Amino acid sequence: MAEIIAIVSDPYGEGNNGVSVMASQTSISPNTIENMLDVDLQQLTNGSVLVYKNNTTKWTATTVLDAQNMEGGEF
Repeated sequence: MAEIIAIVSDPYGEGNNGVSVMASQTSISPNTIENMLDVDLQQLTNGSVLVYKNNTTKWTATTVLDAQNMEGGEF
């Protein structure tokens, strides 16, 4: 998501009757999962998946699935 910066000029200093606004955009580049605030990649290893943890309110990289209910269907 881009951050928007607005600059408001003094209408009296320029002799204008209104307010002049200029906006510019800056962005984080490249946008990667490491830049997300709710993702914990400290335990990232080959084969990891992201699992949401209620106690940390973050998506955590793990290779252990310990709280999932798997439904395999009927065969």
